Amino acid sequence: MPADPSAGLLQFHHTGCAVKNIEETLAAFRPFFPRISKSILISTQAVRVCFVELKPGSYIELVEAAGERPAIAVMLKRGISFYHLGFLTDHFDLALHTLAQQHYRHLETFHSEAFAGKRCAFLMSDTMQLIELIESGHDIMGAE
Repeated sequence: MPADPSAGLLQFHHTGCAVKNIEETLAAFRPFFPRISKSILISTQAVRVCFVELKPGSYIELVEAAGERPAIAVMLKRGISFYHLGFLTDHFDLALHTLAQQHYRHLETFHSEAFAGKRCAFLMSDTMQLIELIESGHDIMGAE
């Protein structure tokens, strides 16, 4: 039987968490997880993000509205905080195609300042699970 071409296509990177205020939220993480990225404005998404490293290569992404971003406010109003999983891929286009074959609906693709302009895409599963696909190649903690 041939190896599955999609095996290893996605590598877990982060869990996205909507917050009202990044700086206030960081107070709960700093004593336990001191490796924290700088806050970064993602202009195309109208959000500010910050990554808290839980262990090497695994993060919580704190996401704060930067201006009018109704989706973040609506989630917080409903008590939803953790709302997406982020995955790195070395093969962005293949991953998009493979996820589409698995019935993930492609919502949008954008270039993210958090990942040095690399491509990112949001996709939704049939069971309403939101994932972010991230083109590999940039270390958010500053090392290349």
